[in-house]
Amino acid sequence: MVRRGIGHEWGSKVIINEVLMVCVQKAGHYMDSIAAGVDAALEEEELLADQLKEYLFSAESLQNVCKHHELLQLDYERAQDAVAARNAELNRVQQGKPNFITWVYLDSIFIDLRSREEGTSLVE
Repeated sequence: MVRRGIGHEWGSKVIINEVLMVCVQKAGHYMDSIAAGVDAALEEEELLADQLKEYLFSAESLQNVCKHHELLQLDYERAQDAVAARNAELNRVQQGKPNFITWVYLDSIFIDLRSREEGTSLVE
């Protein structure tokens, strides 16, 4: 009798093990299919990330070009202002109306010339 009970228990355990094995196998196949889908999504994500990086580098490059252009434009405008100021000063000088800044500028030129002449005379 004891043996009959043990056989029955072992038989039910084998049935339970087989059912569990089938369930675990199905779950494994399901996990594999999920993993395959995740791998594809990860590869697509990496591709998109690479494209975004390229876009970022292109945008930074374009930003640097624009900054350089703005600096050139600023230099150009400053040069235009300087030329306009020199032309206005030239017109004033030609009309015989030099202003104080012109006298200071001319005086500094003559002082510089005098100091150079004195320096060369000392060397000779």
